Amino acid sequence: MLVIGTSGSISSHMVLQPQLESQNHIIKPMWLPGSQTQLALLTADAVKVYDLGKDVMSPMYYFLLPSGKVRDATFVCQVTNIESTVLTSSFIVHIVLMKLVF
Repeated sequence: MLVIGTSGSISSHMVLQPQLESQNHIIKPMWLPGSQTQLALLTADAVKVYDLGKDVMSPMYYFLLPSGKVRDATFVCQVTNIESTVLTSSFIVHIVLMKLVF
């Protein structure tokens, strides 16, 4: 990942190592709404949420689906509560509530 400064130039870079098992791959990365440091990696088997401001090696949340494969996910944040809802879809929709610290 590249960190871009206010002048638009690259100020540093970060290496994220998701440590995926064989036969697993990244579907897509996505920033959590309202956060500049929290990144979710959607893989075929799980959703991993990292807080890049604290730790780039270990995810702060790791959601492994009990069955099926991850196709997509949506994060819904409520301003009044510091919690996020993760909706993952395979053939079954999984809803997970998690507390986030901004």
